[in-house]
Parts: sequence; structure tokens; C-alpha cells
Amino acid sequence: MSPRTPYGKAAFAYRCSLWTKLWLKSPFSWLVVLCTFAAARLIVQSGQHSQDIASSVYEKEGMLLAAVTVSWAMSLDADSGWLRQIWTYPQRRIVVIAERYGFGMLLFCAVMAIVSVYMHARFGSNVWKVFMFALPVHATVGACAMVGTILANHSLGGLLGAVGLWAAAVGAGDNLGEYAPAVVHFTGVFRSVVHAGTSAAVPWDGWVVANRFWYMAAFCTLWAAAVMLVLRRK
Repeated sequence: MSPRTPYGKAAFAYRCSLWTKLWLKSPFSWLVVLCTFAAARLIVQSGQHSQDIASSVYEKEGMLLAAVTVSWAMSLDADSGWLRQIWTYPQRRIVVIAERYGFGMLLFCAVMAIVSVYMHARFGSNVWKVFMFALPVHATVGACAMVGTILANHSLGGLLGAVGLWAAAVGAGDNLGEYAPAVVHFTGVFRSVVHAGTSAAVPWDGWVVANRFWYMAAFCTLWAAAVMLVLRRK
């Protein structure tokens, strides 16, 4: 499709530049960045073991950040009422939610990259391995925020749904067993993650691989639900 059309790559890049300017000008955005960095700093200075720190920052804190950034991205249209207007253009429905979700996840990655620069002093390049390992969970929480926004026609619905998922997951902790979103604090999992791709690579336990695939499946299910909800809107 031609980049000059409203559906082209150039148009999407232009919208992203506008959304980025809104993000940078918003006091709320800087508050999110500062709170995320401050929380990571406090966790690092808490004296916990390395795997516990990595799990707290990249899994538990990361889940909450994904909920906030995707909800903010969805609010650009949902909270202004423009989302209801977009439902009248069937050919744009899925594109709209895909763009907003994608931008929200880009914001999430940008903020976590800032945190990772600080975390690099303790973990080195392993921070990126832990981040990539936790990404399926982050994507699932973000998709939950997207579905909640569609259902409520307001980003608050998405934020409450995603934060509720985060609170339930963190509160349940290891009681979720093999379905727990935060597993890096287990020594065996942490070693498998940080030594992946090296000569000291540690074999992955089957339940860990199944855990990541489970969250990938949950992500796909939420996206399928979002598409069905959008297509059935009048």
C-alpha cells in the first residue's frame, strides 16, 4: 500500500511522532518514568539476591508498566470519544487498535530500556536476556488493557482490568505453580536465562518452556477476543 495513503507506513510514523510529543509533554508520562526508575533503584538497593531483583523489576514491575503504557496509548482515542466514531469505519477498526497497542508497547520498551541502563551495572548484558524472557507476560498484560478498553469504551476499563490481572498474579505468587508469570526468582530459571546462548548454557526445564508458551497463547487469545469485539461493534 502506498505510504502516501492514510494507511501507509509514513502515515503511521507521523501519528507515532504526534503521540510521542504528547507523551513527552505530559507530566503523567514523566511521573511514570520517574516512579519506574525509583522503584527499580529501591529494589536493587534492598539487598535481595540477584534473581529476586531481576524478577521484581522485569516481571512484577514490568507487568504494571505495560498496563499503564498500553492504557495511556489507548486513551488517546477512547477517552475523547473518537473511538466510537472509528467503529463506523470497519476497514480501520483492527488497524486502530493494532497501532495503539503497538505504540503502547513501544513506550513500555523505551521506559524499560532506561531502567535497563541502570540495571546494566549489576547484571551486565544479562538484563536484556531477562527482559526478553519476560516479554510474553508483558505483551499479555498489555493485551488485557486493550481488551478492557474496548469493552468499556474508556481506557480506565483497560487499566483496571490489567492492574487487576497484575495484582492477582503478584498476590497469588508461587501458588499459581507452573502458570505463574514471575519465575525468574527461581535459581534454575535464572541460570537458564542468563546463560542462554553461552558455553555455560543450562538446559531449560520443560515447565519453564511451557510457561512461556502458555502466556504466548494467552496473548493470542486476548488479541483474537479483541478482533472479535471490534468487528462486532456497530
